[in-house]
Amino acid sequence: MPLNPLISRIWDGFVNPAHDELLAMIEEFRVDYEFDPRFMEGLYVVEEAILEYDYQKALDTMAEIAPYDFRDLDWEIFQRLAEEAYFDLT
Repeated sequence: MPLNPLISRIWDGFVNPAHDELLAMIEEFRVDYEFDPRFMEGLYVVEEAILEYDYQKALDTMAEIAPYDFRDLDWEIFQRLAEEAYFDLT
C-alpha cells in the first residue's frame, strides 16, 4: 500500500541526507516559483553547484536569483540544509 505523498515527503525530510533534500527542494521550487523565468534559469546553476558539492556557490547563487516573493521559510530551510550538507562532507 503506497504512503500518503505528504507523509512520505515529511518522512523523507527526517531520514534523507541534507544533500538529497537540497535537490528535492530544487524540484519543489520549480513548481512553487514556475512563473519567474529568471529564477527558473538560475535554479540550474544552483542544482549544478549542489551536484558538485559546492554548497557555498549554491547559497550565493540562490541569494542572487531569489525572486521578490521568495518565502523566508524557504530561504531558511535551504540555508540550513546547505550548511548541514557541507558539514556532512567534513
